[in-house]
Amino acid sequence: MRFIATFALFTSVSAFACPDLSGTYTSCRSQTGNTAGSTDVVITQAIQNKVTTYSVTSTDPETNERKTETYRADGRLVSETITDPDSGMTISMSSVVKCVNNTVNMNMKVTMAGQQVANMTTVMSKANKQLTMKMTGKNFDEPINETLICE
Repeated sequence: MRFIATFALFTSVSAFACPDLSGTYTSCRSQTGNTAGSTDVVITQAIQNKVTTYSVTSTDPETNERKTETYRADGRLVSETITDPDSGMTISMSSVVKCVNNTVNMNMKVTMAGQQVANMTTVMSKANKQLTMKMTGKNFDEPINETLICE
């Protein structure tokens, strides 16, 4: 009985252990050649109320637009719905971010006018000073299978 309790404690603690992804990555390259990749990626992280929060700031290589996105790795569903002011179309996004086996897993679904248009998973990990982002899924029925390496 003690073994079962110890095993359950060990597996539950390790399942929620979040990796240290923090760093400044000046160059990201596609391993599959499908995208140019972001440049100048900065990841900071903090633990707030026992939840690891990641802030990712990056520059889009095509538009040079710089943006910051924040992710709470708490395993909870986060949903957002907006209405496009020009078309009146409703766009909904739901996502879950959690830490599994020393990786950050992000699952995202997007619907437009009630139709699912995207279902994507991103798995992020870091080895030494190299950040790896593996993206799979579909976007407008186009398959996504992309790996970005940032250093």
